[in-house]
Amino acid sequence: MGSNDHIDFELNSRIENARDLGFFDEKEKELGIALFVVDHGIASLSPKQKYVWDTAISPILAKPQSAEERFQDALEQDRADEARNGPFR
Repeated sequence: MGSNDHIDFELNSRIENARDLGFFDEKEKELGIALFVVDHGIASLSPKQKYVWDTAISPILAKPQSAEERFQDALEQDRADEARNGPFR
């Protein structure tokens, strides 16, 4: 086992991408908590930090970030709209 076995690299990449897209400010506590989770996991958060994770960070990370994710999200939304309203409405 290496010294990086505990780090969630996929989550780290998603957080860095969200920061690059302007969802996180460098000085915001949300970014610090998000990076803490990368290293230590969600279970390591205090109740207050967990609240911030659930209410502020998780919704940001759930948003489509890459062009491909945004495209897939738009397709899914179009399909849902079409199923609800019928085609060409």
